[in-house]
Amino acid sequence: VVLKSHVATVAFLTRNARPYLRMSLFVSCFPNGAHASFGLGIALSDEVMGRLEGKSDEKLKGKHILVVEDFPGMGALLVDLLKHYDHPSHARSGNEAIKEIKQKRPDIVLLDLNIPDMSGLEVARKLRNNQKTKSIPILAMSGSPFEKKICLEAGCNDFILKPFDTSQLLAQLATLV
Repeated sequence: VVLKSHVATVAFLTRNARPYLRMSLFVSCFPNGAHASFGLGIALSDEVMGRLEGKSDEKLKGKHILVVEDFPGMGALLVDLLKHYDHPSHARSGNEAIKEIKQKRPDIVLLDLNIPDMSGLEVARKLRNNQKTKSIPILAMSGSPFEKKICLEAGCNDFILKPFDTSQLLAQLATLV
């Protein structure tokens, strides 16, 4: 039984007062303080998505991109961004990513290097050591600039530093297809 629950939606505005981001926040508290939950959903506004889509390379149209990201908010944001090009899929761990790739081979893998159960570097090495997956382009992402060299040595095609600009992400993905 939920004692209190609250949902709020906030729009972040640009200088000309047009919505840039939509964010929903969900907070629940249970009796006796036994458990509390918190959820956050962030999405780019339709207007911003239209501008990004118009400027982005047509190379991404129809490409299946696997997003490997364990942080739910970031994963949802990336999937929301990429769904305008095709139907991206989302894996939250290294093992889930390998399983997902076996089921449906993606055109590109957007790979967080710090994921549970297996590092992103391990995932990259496994893909490169498999004849069926060695040619799949991998764009690694991390909050540490020191991981760039290591991920390229592990077989990733490119690296993007978190936090990143969405137009930069789309441009880097487009160069990999």
